[in-house]
Amino acid sequence: MNALTGYSILGTENARVHVSHRGKLNEMKNLFLSVTGHHQGKTVIALGLGLSLSRRGRRVAYMKPIGHGNVEIGENRMDADATLMREACELHAPLTDMAPVVLEGFPTDLMTKEGHDHVLERIKCGLQKVGSNREFVLIEGSGNAATGAAFGLSNSFIAKFLDARVIIISSGGVGQPTDEVILNKCYYDQAGVPVVGVIVNKVYPHEFDRIKSFMKPVLESMNLKLLGAIPYDQDLARPTMRGLLEEFHGKVLNGGAQLNGKLGRFVLGAHSVATTLDLLQGTVTLLCPSDREDILLASLASVLAEIKQDFRLQGVIFAGKHAPDPRLVALLKRTRVPAIQVELDAYSLASMIHSTPYRLSSSEGERLRRAEELVTKHVDVDLVLAELEK
Repeated sequence: MNALTGYSILGTENARVHVSHRGKLNEMKNLFLSVTGHHQGKTVIALGLGLSLSRRGRRVAYMKPIGHGNVEIGENRMDADATLMREACELHAPLTDMAPVVLEGFPTDLMTKEGHDHVLERIKCGLQKVGSNREFVLIEGSGNAATGAAFGLSNSFIAKFLDARVIIISSGGVGQPTDEVILNKCYYDQAGVPVVGVIVNKVYPHEFDRIKSFMKPVLESMNLKLLGAIPYDQDLARPTMRGLLEEFHGKVLNGGAQLNGKLGRFVLGAHSVATTLDLLQGTVTLLCPSDREDILLASLASVLAEIKQDFRLQGVIFAGKHAPDPRLVALLKRTRVPAIQVELDAYSLASMIHSTPYRLSSSEGERLRRAEELVTKHVDVDLVLAELEK
């Protein structure tokens, strides 16, 4: 029994489907995307599938039944993934239907039967609205099969409630990812949810042969199809300057139109000028404390005077609560180098940049096209369609 809600997690979840919401919600084909762990590229795959299906002339909708209020839209906080999908795939349903339940903080209101039933009603109404005149609805789960089970709203329960079939997305690798897929498959089986197949994402080159020779046969022994293996892509993994601006709530100082460009190799401008100049080779993004005018001046001199032929300054990130000297900002504005200021100190910011997962933005056209290209090339979309249309 769940101490918070007083009902068994799987048993009562399934019972509520049959007692209160039995029967199909609509005649559409609903595809539920689930992951085995964090940061495995679920939204990128949703985006790629959505765009790929749309280009095939299929009428596609999207929803994220339970999202998180991680982006501000006017006076409201909405789910960033739903916002991205709506804009990138040119969907017209209201965000409040695409992400009908948006959580902020600990969801205490889900602990009661009234709160639980209210959430289900909102999800059901949202699906009916976004799916109007659509063939397929891509439904993005909030984690693995068991996520949300503490509140009687696991992904397996919601997939059952929405009469959806599931694609399980795992990370690259072979041993542990296979174990995790099997574990999630068992959870969906227990809930009575059919699993279409598996997509392995962020695969390193040396892993492809082992996925084919080991993981695929294991999956097939469980009646699971390997729908695709997508290679790890550096351009999608690394943020843009706009991504850093949004993630760390920064301020644009220069080059707003160039914020979507690829970042260069990070150089921390906290050494001596001579040492920093030695590091300015190739394409560089300079992370510099806002009071290190000497570092910035030397870097800009290298750009404006073309002192170093093998050096390109791709961007500047000022770290610190105080803005850099206005005279240096004026000098910076003589270039097209994008520059932002973030109030964190340089060392904390450097650490967070390398450990933070970044979201795609609808304004990052090149990265969106790359996401679609990867999914179209490495996922058997025809097989996905065939499974959905059975």
